[in-house]
Amino acid sequence: MDSPSNPEEFELGFGTRFIGGKSKMIKDDGQFNILRRGVEKSTFYEHMIRLPWPLFILELLAFYIAVNAFYATIFCLLGPNVIYGLNEGSLLQKFQDSFYFSVHTFTTVGYGNVYPIGFWANLIVILDAFYGLLMVAIATGLLFLRFSKAKVKIKFSKNMLLTPHKNINSLQFRIVNASNTTLMNVEASITATWLEQNGEVFKRRFQRLNLEINHLYLLPLNWTIVHPINEESPLFEKSAELLSKNMMEFIIMIKAFDPQYNQQIFKNYSYDYSSIIEQAKFKLMYYSTDEMTILDVNELDRYEKL
Repeated sequence: MDSPSNPEEFELGFGTRFIGGKSKMIKDDGQFNILRRGVEKSTFYEHMIRLPWPLFILELLAFYIAVNAFYATIFCLLGPNVIYGLNEGSLLQKFQDSFYFSVHTFTTVGYGNVYPIGFWANLIVILDAFYGLLMVAIATGLLFLRFSKAKVKIKFSKNMLLTPHKNINSLQFRIVNASNTTLMNVEASITATWLEQNGEVFKRRFQRLNLEINHLYLLPLNWTIVHPINEESPLFEKSAELLSKNMMEFIIMIKAFDPQYNQQIFKNYSYDYSSIIEQAKFKLMYYSTDEMTILDVNELDRYEKL
């Protein structure tokens, strides 16, 4: 991969104007460090898909209770003569029985000990049952989408290493697939971004870094990704002090195919200048026995000084 003659060719949509701040462009969870204001509100689908599992279950349960409480209130207001079997006790007892009746209708259970009498009661039951069928279909669809979405379990080493490689310096980091699947057609790219001063104006520059290998057909073990620091590299003959002054950041993008889910997956990550360790090399993450090769994901961050 050739380096671009224009460093801004691979600008990532952040713009070149520097307006202050020392935060990284990509957070540790891989999301862009951007707060959008004035955007359109998320749809119900988008909201429910993005929720963590505990909140997803809680919101479904809360919605289920709220809908049945609404219909229970209507059944109470209809009075005792239109719903056979409602308790004639306190208002709380009537509401409780009406709530149970709504749940039976909503879920189409229908035990038969309580049933509607007359036009209005049957009309409410029809609406309650229809709404229940609709909500079951929506909940089933959301659950399927959440279960069928590929879980990206690519992990990145905590640090980047600045270390000799084939008679020149190189910048290295490594990744591993922390799941039991073997990823296919894995591609990696690194874009370096830094500040350059022109008079009193700071501008942000971008440059795609050459990689020794940027594509693997399979990723059964870990992958150490190497950027050779030659004359084309923006790191060439740059000191750690200068990298710090220029607020250099390395934006990592990984793309792969997950055969278990039959989906393309993506993972972003970011390193800044403070994460670089000089004169070190990664330790092996795997070893072999007579029967198999054993990969220890917990060894991802381990390195030793040269």
